[in-house]
Formats: sequence, structure tokens, C-alpha cells
Amino acid sequence: MAAVRWADFADRRLTEPFFEDSAAKARRSCDPCFTALAELGDAAELADTLQPSGFIFHLSRCGSTLVSQMLAALPSVIAVSEAPPIDDVLRRGGEDMIPILHAIVRALGRRRTPEARHFIVKLDSWHMPLLPIFRRAFPCVPWVFLCRDPVEVMVSHARQPGMQMVPGLHPGVMLGLAPTLDDFGYHVLARICAAALDGLEHGGGRVVDYAALPDAVFSTILPHFGITIGVEERAAMVATTRRHAKRPERMFVADEAAKQADASNDIREGIERHVGGLYDRLLAAAISNPRR
Repeated sequence: MAAVRWADFADRRLTEPFFEDSAAKARRSCDPCFTALAELGDAAELADTLQPSGFIFHLSRCGSTLVSQMLAALPSVIAVSEAPPIDDVLRRGGEDMIPILHAIVRALGRRRTPEARHFIVKLDSWHMPLLPIFRRAFPCVPWVFLCRDPVEVMVSHARQPGMQMVPGLHPGVMLGLAPTLDDFGYHVLARICAAALDGLEHGGGRVVDYAALPDAVFSTILPHFGITIGVEERAAMVATTRRHAKRPERMFVADEAAKQADASNDIREGIERHVGGLYDRLLAAAISNPRR
């Protein structure tokens, strides 16, 4: 029988770069407790949970963790970053996927502190083509798509491939791509970009390019998600940008020039052939960002 394992976070805020980091700490300090998946909806409704204020989709390696860490610096925000339970639900599928996804997300948004008023969910990059599922589960929740020059994204994956770029792993199935496809990684980026463009046509979304960060968090993302902040909160968010988002013990160092210098002719040609036009359209959308 499918079940959800609970961990007691008590009043601890989710400030780690990824949800799994926070969950690992919580699991070490509590006994296992399980709820049957079929009963999850009732359990989530009984808890003091927040409705999502926004979803963050992204191309990968494009500043999404920076954005979620900036948001996590706000006491008023619960920022959940790439929570595995969401991915588990989407991979499981089934006719009951929508209500279970709704219940899982609501459970992740449990209010742990009295200051919490907003709940932001950063998703995995391969979830972008599943936007229609999220829109069915949460029809009115706004979303953003973070992107970056795909040459720089591909260089990052050439150095250390993400699982979505490896043929045969489960994200390929979510993206609707056959693992035997030639130039698989380029098709992954193209599929994600095309899904973002399609989602924009149906409303609720905004595009933010990596080059506009971190300023776009204040000018675009916060207003789109209905979050207002004061001077002290802004200072706390800015302070997070000085550290590496995924490795906070390190200082942040801009790497655009280094990635461009490392881009081989094959990478540039592959991006131009499969992704370039899509990214140009996303940039145009990021500049105009029409309100819907």
C-alpha cells in the first residue's frame, strides 16, 4: 500500500538550499509515522496549511536555487525547493494524481511559525511540461519560469550532468522523450523551453532570465506572487546573494564568462540547432512580460 512518511519539522524553517536537506535533519530527530496515500487529503486538510502563493519552474542551472534561497530569507515565506514527494506523485501518475498532488503540496505548506503568510514551491526542471497538471490542481496559483543562455546551461551539464540529461532516467519519461534520441540533452532543454512558451499562452506565468537576477526577484517575482517586503527584509534577501546558493559556505562568483569560454563548437552548434530560437522567444517574453 502506498503511504507517506512524515517527519516532525517542529517550528524549524526551511532555509536549506533543497527540501531533502531539511527533511534529512528532521528524520534524524523523530520516529517514523505513516499515512496511507488514499487518506492524505484528509490529513492535509486537518493541518494548518497555506495555499501556494507561487510555483517556480526553471530550465536548470539558471538561478532557481538563488531565487528560492532569497525567498527563504523572509520569515513570512515558506520556500520548498525541489521536494522529492512531489516528484514521486508525478512519476506515480494514476487517475487520482491531481487530488494527491494537491494534498502533497498543501502538506508541504504547513504553517510552522506565526509569521508565515506565503508558500512558494520550486519544482524540478523536468516538471515544466507538466504545468497543465499543476494548473488543474491549483488553477489560480501564479508561476514563473527561470531561464538562462542555454549554451551556459549545457556547459554546466557537460561538467556535471543532471539526471534529466542522462538518457533512460525517469525525467526523460516525464519530458516525453525516448532515451535513444540523438542529442538527448539538447532535446531536453528544447522540450522544457517549448513547454514554458506554451504555458505562457494559457496565462498565469512570467519569464525571468538569469541575467536579470537578483534584481528581477524584487521587480518581477515578488509582485507576481503577491509578496510585499520592507527595507530590513530586502536587506536579508540581498545578503543571501553574496553566497553560493547551493553551497552557502562559499562566496558567490559570477561564472557566465567562464562558461562561455568553455563552450565547445559542438555545444554551440547543438544549442543553435535545437534550442536557440526557443530561447530567443523566451527572452522576448521576459522583456515584455505581459500581465495576464
